[in-house]
Amino acid sequence: MELRGEKKAIFQSLSGKKNVLEIGCGQGDFAIALSEKNPEMKITGVDMDEGYIRVAKKSDTKNRVNFVLTSLERFASKEKFDVIIASEVIEHINNIDDFMKSIQGHSKRGTILIMSSDNAHYIGFMTNAILSFFTKKFNLYIWKDQDRYYPWNQHYYNWTINTLGTVCACYGFNPYKFRYTNHGLILRCKDIIFDAITFFLPFFRRKIVIWSRK
Repeated sequence: MELRGEKKAIFQSLSGKKNVLEIGCGQGDFAIALSEKNPEMKITGVDMDEGYIRVAKKSDTKNRVNFVLTSLERFASKEKFDVIIASEVIEHINNIDDFMKSIQGHSKRGTILIMSSDNAHYIGFMTNAILSFFTKKFNLYIWKDQDRYYPWNQHYYNWTINTLGTVCACYGFNPYKFRYTNHGLILRCKDIIFDAITFFLPFFRRKIVIWSRK
């Protein structure tokens, strides 16, 4: 299986890990590829779409991955995980507090949380946000053909490196590495410039938000 973008970047950072949970595993491509490359890993994939889980179990011909049909909030496990992956998931979550508390419940000291999401600094998100301002249609998600997708597939929130990092820090995960994927050189440079400009204010705001929660 060929992995691209953020999936490829995540794949390359998991060497030597033992117990891995993938949230929103979809049809299981990433989890199965990971199990084939690292047969010693204990991998669990959860998703709330019955069709996806059915395809994932059928594709996992060697039965190396434990695919579970459930939401993260209802998922029960006696073991804590070394790595928790939520790739292209958090933008679809309405109740961020319940979601992050569930991740905390499956974590232990030293657990690595790997998250990815569309970047709200991307020009498409920015232009649609401006359009929403003038049309007075303040949708939390930005997809024109929303009716074509399942209800759970809508975007509730759009994230930047700083806002996502603030949320992680509020729930005890210290952001220490980030990277951009799927962008050409010009767009990647633009992303970096935007985040450089907005670094200081979100940095202090993050400290204030964390302090206020304690």
